[in-house]
Amino acid sequence: MGFGLPGWVTGFVIALALIAIAKNLVRGAGMGIGRFSARRNQEDLEDRLAEVERAQQRQLESGATGDLERRVAELEDRLDFAERQLARQNEAERLAPPRH
Repeated sequence: MGFGLPGWVTGFVIALALIAIAKNLVRGAGMGIGRFSARRNQEDLEDRLAEVERAQQRQLESGATGDLERRVAELEDRLDFAERQLARQNEAERLAPPRH
């Protein structure tokens, strides 16, 4: 064949090139093609982010956060109670007469 190389070497190089091209085509089909795919994915992500922000804004405007605020206040009360109980227990242990 050409360049004084055995035929099997040329065939092997051609096979490697075809495999590399096929891998790139499969990868390109799965992820899109090059920069166009990246730009399309970027635009899709930006659209999704904008939709999430709009949904959050609608929720805030509708006053649906009242339940969450009530639950947070209840959790704060429970945490304060638990902290007082732990402080009271530690203080009682500290004031108790020493054990020998």
